[in-house]
Amino acid sequence: DLHSFPTRRSSDLWQTLIYVHGGGYVFGDKLFGDPTSGDKGGFYVYLQTYLDAGYNIVSIDYAHPPAYRYPTPVIQLSEAVRYLRANANELGLNMSNVVFAAGSAGGNIAGQYVLTQVDADYASEMGIAREFEPGEIRAVAFNCAVFDNELMSDTDNAFMDYGADICARAYFGVSDLSRNPGAGQSNLIEHAVAAFPPCYVDDGTEYTFDVQAQRFADTMAELGVECELHIFEGQAHSFDTTDSAAARENLALQVAFTDRFCKGAGE
Repeated sequence: DLHSFPTRRSSDLWQTLIYVHGGGYVFGDKLFGDPTSGDKGGFYVYLQTYLDAGYNIVSIDYAHPPAYRYPTPVIQLSEAVRYLRANANELGLNMSNVVFAAGSAGGNIAGQYVLTQVDADYASEMGIAREFEPGEIRAVAFNCAVFDNELMSDTDNAFMDYGADICARAYFGVSDLSRNPGAGQSNLIEHAVAAFPPCYVDDGTEYTFDVQAQRFADTMAELGVECELHIFEGQAHSFDTTDSAAARENLALQVAFTDRFCKGAGE
């Protein structure tokens, strides 16, 4: 289930941004984003800013636990991409000049999918086919993303830790995440590879995953992958889709980053 925002130019001039919403794997929607941000208007600003910058936008939905558990959302994202590629001309999409952007839990889903496209071993392990040729995924934007599901309950805020732990256990269908095969398989830090596209990583410092963000950025640097990290002091989880000065500053930085790798590419 996906939602495509209206296009304004021919597909050979535009980039495609595929967005995966957050919500702890158990909440959220392609049209309203992550409910934990508490600001639907901010999500619209996020998408509209990318649209105004020259990106066609496809916002993806995925099924939630407990009815649907890991790795269903990753498989659904792969199926959505397959559909987009098969119908690119009809939809007016440029699928050889693509950015993935995602928030919170959606960041983990998107990150796993991108890994399947750049790492043949990981693709085989996940059972997901390669849809993109090398270089067609230009960049990945991680907004307050989950990089290590075993650390979802490690935000230094008891309320957030409790809720995030419940969400993660529901997603993997277990009572204990430690040493869980699925949680380990979904660890983007442990599975990162040098072929990963350039990535933009943001987060705040209040009941969120800034420690994970720093570890992921450090790993990318060690692998030689271009990674731009921005931690906004005092900002809470999912601040990136709120109507705030920090969100606007972050969005401007993010669009500038993705523009570097997309504008003029694939024309």
